[in-house]
Amino acid sequence: MLTIVIAFGANLLVAVAKSVAAALTGPASMTAEAAHSWADTSNEVFLIIADKRGVASGSGKIDSSMSVKRRFGGFCSLLRRSGSGRLGGPCSV
Repeated sequence: MLTIVIAFGANLLVAVAKSVAAALTGPASMTAEAAHSWADTSNEVFLIIADKRGVASGSGKIDSSMSVKRRFGGFCSLLRRSGSGRLGGPCSV
C-alpha cells in the first residue's frame, strides 16, 4: 500500500508540473503529456481501491473472495493503463 501511495504522490506532482508547463508554454504535446500524467494519477486510485477491497475488514487477513476483488481491481487498472481496452497491455500479461 505504501508503494501505491508514493506512486500516487509522484504521479500527482508530475501531472501538476506538466499542467503548469502546458499552461505557460501552450504546445499541444505538453498538454497531451499532462493529460497522460493525470490518467496515470487516476490509475493509482484504482489500485488503492483494489488494495482496500482485497483485505477483509477487521481481520487484516486476505480472504479468497476479497482476493478476487483485488485481482479484478488490478485488472481494471491494467485496462485503464492500456488505453481503455486496447490489446497492447492485456496481451502482454
